[in-house]
Amino acid sequence: MAWLFQPSHSLLSLLLFLLFPHSLASSKKQSAAARKDDIPFIKCQVCEKIAHQIIHQVKQKEAQISPKEISGFQIIEIAENICNLKKDESDWILQIDLVEKGYKLEVCGGTQLSRS
Repeated sequence: MAWLFQPSHSLLSLLLFLLFPHSLASSKKQSAAARKDDIPFIKCQVCEKIAHQIIHQVKQKEAQISPKEISGFQIIEIAENICNLKKDESDWILQIDLVEKGYKLEVCGGTQLSRS
């Protein structure tokens, strides 16, 4: 599972998605735009959320197809779709947010969220 913790374009896309729409949606207060400088401070938190989601969704899939075992192909498919906003596996992304706590950014929300 070491591949989960390597930075990738999906992680950058996820982070930009999380930061940018909030600045457009709020008419009360303009928030800061996405900055690549923030990525080192939150990427471990995002990878942790992704790992939790993959585990949760694999267990959910196992329960659906029981007594059969989930195949390696199905696990790979879940992992590949976990950050693809066009796929159901990525619904958890819409439930998390970045919160500034002091001088740190924290990823908050949704560790067990997915579409049933």
